[in-house]
Amino acid sequence: MLTLKPILEHNLFDFLALSVKPEQREFVASPMGILARSYAYRRQRGTCFGICQGETPVGMALVYDLEEEPACYHLCEFFIDAKEQGKGYGLQALRLILALCRRERKFPMVEVCVKKADTAAIRLYEKVGFRDTGFVDPDAPDSLCLGFSLPEKRNHLSIRLTEKADLANVQRLWADPAVMRFVGFPEGLRQTMEHLEKNWLPWVQQSPKRQHWSVYQEELGYCGEAYYDVDETGLACMDIKLFPKARGRGIAYAALSHALDAAFSVGGAKRAYVDPHPENMKALSLYRSLGFLPTERAKHLQPWGNAVYMELLRENWEARYGD
Repeated sequence: MLTLKPILEHNLFDFLALSVKPEQREFVASPMGILARSYAYRRQRGTCFGICQGETPVGMALVYDLEEEPACYHLCEFFIDAKEQGKGYGLQALRLILALCRRERKFPMVEVCVKKADTAAIRLYEKVGFRDTGFVDPDAPDSLCLGFSLPEKRNHLSIRLTEKADLANVQRLWADPAVMRFVGFPEGLRQTMEHLEKNWLPWVQQSPKRQHWSVYQEELGYCGEAYYDVDETGLACMDIKLFPKARGRGIAYAALSHALDAAFSVGGAKRAYVDPHPENMKALSLYRSLGFLPTERAKHLQPWGNAVYMELLRENWEARYGD
Protein backbone atom coordinates (compact mmCIF):
# COMPACT_ATOMS: atom_id res chain seq x y z
CA MET A 1 0.00 0.00 0.00
CA LEU A 2 1.32 3.44 -0.95
CA THR A 3 1.59 5.96 1.90
CA LEU A 4 3.09 9.37 2.67
CA LYS A 5 5.59 9.31 5.53
CA PRO A 6 7.75 11.87 7.33
CA ILE A 7 11.46 11.82 6.55
CA LEU A 8 13.27 11.32 9.85
CA GLU A 9 16.65 10.18 11.12
CA HIS A 10 15.87 6.47 10.69
CA ASN A 11 14.94 6.71 6.98
CA LEU A 12 16.82 9.85 5.86
CA PHE A 13 19.56 8.08 3.91
CA ASP A 14 17.09 5.75 2.20
CA PHE A 15 15.36 8.77 0.69
CA LEU A 16 18.65 10.51 -0.12
CA ALA A 17 19.59 7.44 -2.20
CA LEU A 18 16.63 7.96 -4.55
CA SER A 19 17.12 9.47 -8.00
CA VAL A 20 15.33 10.05 -11.29
CA LYS A 21 16.39 9.07 -14.81
CA PRO A 22 19.29 11.14 -16.24
CA GLU A 23 17.01 12.91 -18.72
CA GLN A 24 14.67 13.95 -15.89
CA ARG A 25 17.27 15.63 -13.68
CA GLU A 26 16.71 19.07 -15.21
CA PHE A 27 13.06 18.91 -14.14
CA VAL A 28 13.37 18.14 -10.42
CA ALA A 29 15.73 18.92 -7.55
CA SER A 30 17.84 16.25 -5.86
CA PRO A 31 16.55 14.68 -2.63
CA MET A 32 19.01 16.80 -0.64
CA GLY A 33 17.85 19.89 -2.51
CA ILE A 34 14.21 19.10 -1.73
CA LEU A 35 14.95 18.69 1.98
CA ALA A 36 16.88 21.97 2.00
CA ARG A 37 14.04 23.74 0.25
CA SER A 38 11.48 22.41 2.74
CA TYR A 39 13.58 23.94 5.53
CA ALA A 40 13.89 27.24 3.67
CA TYR A 41 10.09 27.36 3.28
CA ARG A 42 9.34 26.36 6.87
CA ARG A 43 7.56 29.68 7.52
CA GLN A 44 5.23 28.79 4.65
CA ARG A 45 4.61 25.34 6.21
CA GLY A 46 6.97 23.67 3.78
CA THR A 47 6.29 19.93 4.16
CA CYS A 48 8.49 17.26 2.62
CA PHE A 49 6.66 13.97 2.11
CA GLY A 50 8.39 10.64 1.72
CA ILE A 51 6.45 8.37 -0.65
CA CYS A 52 6.60 4.69 0.37
CA GLN A 53 5.31 1.44 -1.00
CA GLY A 54 4.96 -0.54 2.18
CA GLU A 55 8.19 0.31 3.99
CA THR A 56 10.17 0.93 0.78
CA PRO A 57 10.88 4.60 -0.17
CA VAL A 58 9.91 5.20 -3.80
CA GLY A 59 9.70 9.00 -4.11
CA MET A 60 9.44 12.45 -2.54
CA ALA A 61 7.23 15.53 -2.71
CA LEU A 62 7.33 19.05 -1.30
CA VAL A 63 4.29 21.26 -0.67
CA TYR A 64 4.18 24.75 0.84
CA ASP A 65 1.67 27.58 1.26
CA LEU A 66 1.78 30.20 -1.49
CA GLU A 67 0.19 33.24 0.12
CA GLU A 68 0.41 35.51 -2.93
CA GLU A 69 -2.76 35.93 -4.95
CA PRO A 70 -4.16 33.65 -6.12
CA ALA A 71 -3.23 31.94 -2.83
CA CYS A 72 -2.85 28.15 -3.13
CA TYR A 73 -0.99 25.04 -2.07
CA HIS A 74 2.18 24.93 -4.18
CA LEU A 75 3.43 21.46 -5.13
CA CYS A 76 6.93 22.57 -6.02
CA GLU A 77 8.76 19.21 -6.09
CA PHE A 78 7.53 15.72 -6.93
CA PHE A 79 9.28 12.62 -8.25
CA ILE A 80 9.25 8.83 -8.27
CA ASP A 81 12.54 6.95 -8.19
CA ALA A 82 13.79 5.81 -11.60
CA LYS A 83 13.57 2.12 -10.64
CA GLU A 84 9.96 2.51 -9.44
CA GLN A 85 8.48 4.43 -12.36
CA GLY A 86 5.80 2.86 -14.52
CA LYS A 87 4.04 1.17 -11.58
CA GLY A 88 1.30 3.74 -10.99
CA TYR A 89 2.96 5.18 -7.88
CA GLY A 90 2.97 8.74 -9.20
CA LEU A 91 -0.78 8.75 -9.74
CA GLN A 92 -1.46 7.22 -6.32
CA ALA A 93 0.88 9.63 -4.51
CA LEU A 94 -0.66 12.68 -6.17
CA ARG A 95 -4.12 11.55 -5.09
CA LEU A 96 -2.91 11.13 -1.50
CA ILE A 97 -1.42 14.65 -1.51
CA LEU A 98 -4.60 16.12 -2.99
CA ALA A 99 -6.67 14.28 -0.37
CA LEU A 100 -4.67 15.98 2.41
CA CYS A 101 -5.15 19.40 0.83
CA ARG A 102 -8.85 18.69 0.34
CA ARG A 103 -9.23 17.75 4.01
CA GLU A 104 -7.62 20.95 5.24
CA ARG A 105 -8.95 23.23 2.49
CA LYS A 106 -6.94 26.27 3.59
CA PHE A 107 -6.74 27.28 -0.09
CA PRO A 108 -9.11 26.59 -3.00
CA MET A 109 -6.41 25.29 -5.35
CA VAL A 110 -3.25 23.19 -5.64
CA GLU A 111 -0.75 24.58 -8.14
CA VAL A 112 2.27 23.07 -9.85
CA CYS A 113 4.74 24.68 -12.25
CA VAL A 114 6.09 22.11 -14.72
CA LYS A 115 8.54 22.47 -17.60
CA LYS A 116 6.86 22.29 -21.01
CA ALA A 117 9.50 19.79 -22.07
CA ASP A 118 8.49 17.42 -19.27
CA THR A 119 5.61 15.91 -21.25
CA ALA A 120 5.36 12.76 -19.10
CA ALA A 121 4.79 14.86 -15.96
CA ILE A 122 2.22 17.04 -17.73
CA ARG A 123 0.26 13.95 -18.79
CA LEU A 124 0.35 12.63 -15.21
CA TYR A 125 -0.93 15.88 -13.72
CA GLU A 126 -3.67 16.17 -16.33
CA LYS A 127 -4.73 12.59 -15.66
CA VAL A 128 -5.30 13.47 -11.99
CA GLY A 129 -7.27 16.59 -12.93
CA PHE A 130 -4.78 19.47 -13.13
CA ARG A 131 -5.52 22.03 -15.85
CA ASP A 132 -3.52 24.85 -17.43
CA THR A 133 -4.33 28.08 -15.57
CA GLY A 134 -3.07 30.26 -18.42
CA PHE A 135 -0.67 32.07 -16.09
CA VAL A 136 2.88 32.53 -17.36
CA ASP A 137 5.52 33.01 -14.69
CA PRO A 138 7.96 35.67 -15.96
CA ASP A 139 10.73 33.86 -14.07
CA ALA A 140 9.89 30.55 -15.80
CA PRO A 141 8.53 31.27 -19.29
CA ASP A 142 9.41 27.71 -20.38
CA SER A 143 6.94 26.24 -17.87
CA LEU A 144 3.20 25.65 -17.60
CA CYS A 145 1.28 26.63 -14.50
CA LEU A 146 -1.24 23.86 -13.80
CA GLY A 147 -3.95 24.07 -11.16
CA PHE A 148 -6.22 21.58 -9.39
CA SER A 149 -9.41 23.13 -8.01
CA LEU A 150 -10.49 21.80 -4.63
CA PRO A 151 -14.19 21.32 -3.82
CA GLU A 152 -16.07 23.69 -1.57
CA LYS A 153 -15.46 23.38 2.15
CA ARG A 154 -17.53 20.69 3.80
CA ASN A 155 -20.07 22.31 6.14
CA HIS A 156 -18.27 25.58 5.33
CA LEU A 157 -15.49 24.45 7.66
CA SER A 158 -12.03 25.89 8.08
CA ILE A 159 -9.67 23.47 9.84
CA ARG A 160 -6.37 25.25 10.33
CA LEU A 161 -3.24 24.69 12.37
CA THR A 162 -3.59 26.48 15.68
CA GLU A 163 -1.64 29.72 15.99
CA LYS A 164 -1.23 32.42 18.63
CA ALA A 165 -4.34 34.20 17.32
CA ASP A 166 -6.46 31.13 18.18
CA LEU A 167 -5.36 30.81 21.80
CA ALA A 168 -8.11 32.93 23.33
CA ASN A 169 -10.62 30.54 21.75
CA VAL A 170 -8.74 27.49 23.04
CA GLN A 171 -8.69 29.06 26.50
CA ARG A 172 -12.45 29.60 26.33
CA LEU A 173 -13.08 26.04 25.07
CA TRP A 174 -11.18 24.42 27.93
CA ALA A 175 -12.91 26.60 30.53
CA ASP A 176 -16.36 25.32 29.48
CA PRO A 177 -17.63 22.62 31.89
CA ALA A 178 -19.87 21.15 29.17
CA VAL A 179 -16.77 20.50 27.04
CA MET A 180 -14.47 19.20 29.76
CA ARG A 181 -16.70 17.19 32.09
CA PHE A 182 -15.92 13.82 30.46
CA VAL A 183 -12.15 14.40 30.55
CA GLY A 184 -11.80 14.94 34.27
CA PHE A 185 -12.57 18.66 34.61
CA PRO A 186 -16.29 18.95 35.49
CA GLU A 187 -15.85 22.65 36.28
CA GLY A 188 -13.70 23.37 33.25
CA LEU A 189 -9.93 23.79 32.94
CA ARG A 190 -8.50 27.31 33.22
CA GLN A 191 -5.09 28.12 31.78
CA THR A 192 -3.29 31.47 31.62
CA MET A 193 -2.56 33.01 28.26
CA GLU A 194 1.12 33.16 29.20
CA HIS A 195 1.20 29.37 29.70
CA LEU A 196 -0.62 28.74 26.41
CA GLU A 197 1.73 31.01 24.45
CA LYS A 198 5.07 30.07 25.99
CA ASN A 199 4.60 26.43 26.91
CA TRP A 200 1.58 24.75 25.37
CA LEU A 201 1.62 26.06 21.77
CA PRO A 202 5.33 25.28 21.10
CA TRP A 203 4.79 21.81 22.57
CA VAL A 204 1.60 20.98 20.68
CA GLN A 205 2.87 22.09 17.25
CA GLN A 206 5.80 19.78 16.57
CA SER A 207 5.13 18.44 13.08
CA PRO A 208 5.24 15.72 11.94
CA LYS A 209 4.74 13.84 15.21
CA ARG A 210 2.31 16.25 16.89
CA GLN A 211 -0.18 18.74 15.41
CA HIS A 212 -3.17 20.72 16.70
CA TRP A 213 -5.95 22.37 14.68
CA SER A 214 -8.58 25.01 15.43
CA VAL A 215 -11.96 24.34 13.81
CA TYR A 216 -14.12 27.18 12.51
CA GLN A 217 -17.48 27.15 10.77
CA GLU A 218 -18.86 29.96 8.65
CA GLU A 219 -22.00 30.55 10.73
CA LEU A 220 -20.81 29.41 14.17
CA GLY A 221 -17.31 30.84 14.25
CA TYR A 222 -14.87 28.95 16.47
CA CYS A 223 -16.17 25.42 17.15
CA GLY A 224 -13.34 23.56 18.87
CA GLU A 225 -10.09 21.67 18.40
CA ALA A 226 -8.64 18.50 16.88
CA TYR A 227 -5.26 16.96 17.65
CA TYR A 228 -2.91 14.02 17.24
CA ASP A 229 0.30 12.94 18.98
CA VAL A 230 2.29 9.98 17.60
CA ASP A 231 4.56 8.19 20.08
CA GLU A 232 7.75 6.20 19.46
CA THR A 233 5.77 2.99 18.81
CA GLY A 234 3.76 4.55 15.97
CA LEU A 235 0.61 4.85 18.10
CA ALA A 236 -1.30 8.13 17.67
CA CYS A 237 -3.35 9.64 20.48
CA MET A 238 -6.36 11.41 18.91
CA ASP A 239 -8.56 14.10 20.42
CA ILE A 240 -11.55 16.20 19.40
CA LYS A 241 -13.39 18.77 21.54
CA LEU A 242 -16.29 20.93 20.38
CA PHE A 243 -18.57 23.49 21.97
CA PRO A 244 -22.15 22.18 22.38
CA LYS A 245 -23.32 24.58 19.63
CA ALA A 246 -21.16 22.73 17.09
CA ARG A 247 -22.33 19.20 17.87
CA GLY A 248 -24.71 17.16 15.73
CA ARG A 249 -23.66 18.90 12.50
CA GLY A 250 -20.99 16.53 11.15
CA ILE A 251 -18.25 18.92 12.27
CA ALA A 252 -16.62 16.45 14.68
CA TYR A 253 -16.54 13.76 11.99
CA ALA A 254 -14.91 16.10 9.46
CA ALA A 255 -12.38 17.54 11.92
CA LEU A 256 -11.31 14.19 13.36
CA SER A 257 -11.11 12.70 9.85
CA HIS A 258 -8.73 15.53 8.97
CA ALA A 259 -6.59 14.79 12.03
CA LEU A 260 -6.54 11.06 11.25
CA ASP A 261 -5.44 11.72 7.68
CA ALA A 262 -2.55 13.80 8.99
CA ALA A 263 -1.62 11.34 11.75
CA PHE A 264 -1.30 8.48 9.27
CA SER A 265 0.06 10.34 6.23
CA VAL A 266 2.24 13.02 7.86
CA GLY A 267 2.86 11.68 11.36
CA GLY A 268 3.64 8.17 10.16
CA ALA A 269 1.27 6.53 12.66
CA LYS A 270 0.57 2.81 12.27
CA ARG A 271 -2.53 2.92 14.48
CA ALA A 272 -4.55 5.51 16.35
CA TYR A 273 -6.44 5.38 19.62
CA VAL A 274 -9.10 7.18 21.65
CA ASP A 275 -10.22 6.42 25.19
CA PRO A 276 -13.59 8.10 25.81
CA HIS A 277 -15.52 8.04 29.06
CA PRO A 278 -18.04 5.14 29.00
CA GLU A 279 -20.92 7.57 29.62
CA ASN A 280 -19.97 9.80 26.68
CA MET A 281 -22.31 8.06 24.25
CA LYS A 282 -21.99 10.65 21.48
CA ALA A 283 -18.20 10.28 21.46
CA LEU A 284 -18.47 6.49 21.38
CA SER A 285 -20.86 6.71 18.43
CA LEU A 286 -18.54 9.12 16.58
CA TYR A 287 -15.49 6.89 17.05
CA ARG A 288 -17.34 3.77 15.93
CA SER A 289 -18.53 5.58 12.79
CA LEU A 290 -14.90 6.35 11.95
CA GLY A 291 -13.87 2.71 12.36
CA PHE A 292 -12.42 2.65 15.89
CA LEU A 293 -12.95 -0.67 17.67
CA PRO A 294 -12.70 -1.53 21.40
CA THR A 295 -9.56 -3.52 22.18
CA GLU A 296 -7.06 -4.18 24.96
CA ARG A 297 -5.26 -1.03 26.06
CA ALA A 298 -1.70 -0.73 24.73
CA LYS A 299 0.62 -1.98 27.47
CA HIS A 300 2.95 1.04 27.38
CA LEU A 301 0.11 3.52 28.06
CA GLN A 302 -0.76 4.68 31.53
CA PRO A 303 -4.13 3.42 32.90
CA TRP A 304 -6.99 5.86 32.39
CA GLY A 305 -9.74 5.01 34.87
CA ASN A 306 -12.63 3.13 33.32
CA ALA A 307 -12.18 4.66 29.87
CA VAL A 308 -13.22 2.66 26.79
CA TYR A 309 -9.99 2.06 24.86
CA MET A 310 -10.50 1.95 21.07
CA GLU A 311 -8.04 1.63 18.19
CA LEU A 312 -8.04 2.19 14.43
CA LEU A 313 -5.39 0.62 12.16
CA ARG A 314 -3.91 2.73 9.38
CA GLU A 315 -4.69 0.13 6.72
CA ASN A 316 -8.33 0.00 7.80
CA TRP A 317 -8.63 3.79 7.67
CA GLU A 318 -7.03 4.01 4.24
CA ALA A 319 -9.18 1.15 2.91
CA ARG A 320 -12.34 3.01 3.96
CA TYR A 321 -11.42 6.63 3.35
CA GLY A 322 -8.22 6.77 1.35
CA ASP A 323 -8.35 8.50 -2.02
